[in-house]
Amino acid sequence: MEDSHIGFLDRLTYDVDFWMEMCEDLARQHHRMQHLIDYGFDLALFNDIDPCNSAIIRSLNISKTVLLSSEAIMDKIAWDLGKMTTMAEN
Repeated sequence: MEDSHIGFLDRLTYDVDFWMEMCEDLARQHHRMQHLIDYGFDLALFNDIDPCNSAIIRSLNISKTVLLSSEAIMDKIAWDLGKMTTMAEN
């Protein structure tokens, strides 16, 4: 194996490209998730470990969500989920 170093920005770009492509592919697979869509769930519980969870939930047309997290929610995660608030707003 080659010992190589990847810089921070290169790694960030790689991660974004990898996750975006994978999440988009999962969200498009309605034929595999049709049975879940047919249930008409009105609430989804999910964790923040897999960044594709929110994309999958949106593709299932579930509007109410509960984020399960073992740590304080980071601003980036809150922003991605559309629930961004700041301490000044509270």
